[in-house]
Amino acid sequence: MMSNFILQEGTKGVYRGTNCFDRATIVKDIGCWTLEICNGETDKCTHLSSYNTWDEAVARAEMYTTWFVV
Repeated sequence: MMSNFILQEGTKGVYRGTNCFDRATIVKDIGCWTLEICNGETDKCTHLSSYNTWDEAVARAEMYTTWFVV
């Protein structure tokens, strides 16, 4: 994978992408993972969908934003 997500301090299920141009957030809801991406320039947020697994949510996030690989 090229993305990197970190659990946000003070939360139990909010993960933020640390190496992306846009703000990618994956949230663990009851029974699913939801993905939201906010544009890095306009800060307009888009809820993309909910997924059954973490891997599905991460794969979709990697398709919809630019990631910096170090």
